[in-house]
Amino acid sequence: MKTKLIKKADIIAAAVIIAAGLAAFLFLRGGEGRMAVVEYNGKTVKTIDLSEVEKEYTFTVNGDLDVEITVTPEGIRFSHSECRDKLCIKFGLLSQRGDMAACVPAKVSIRITGGTGGTVDGITG
Repeated sequence: MKTKLIKKADIIAAAVIIAAGLAAFLFLRGGEGRMAVVEYNGKTVKTIDLSEVEKEYTFTVNGDLDVEITVTPEGIRFSHSECRDKLCIKFGLLSQRGDMAACVPAKVSIRITGGTGGTVDGITG
């Protein structure tokens, strides 16, 4: 009777560990500043360094449907849209890296990239 040195479960476990490590590396790399990326129809229209915002302001993305976006020192959000369902507004304030919202009818999206945002999670303590 032959015994296998490496079992199928060992290979799966190793693959999961490698994938988790790669995901952590990709997620944790980047600078300290949080950047908001606003896109229309897949093209970047505006990039905002949220760490440099001192007071609230709004701007409009004109496209298929116009949307108004509000930027504050705390984050960024859709504040008005010409779309019918207004789901984009219900996303609320985006402030952490990885946060994302989209107004699909208007073809506008917002995502937060870079930095840690100064927060502590369950892993880092």
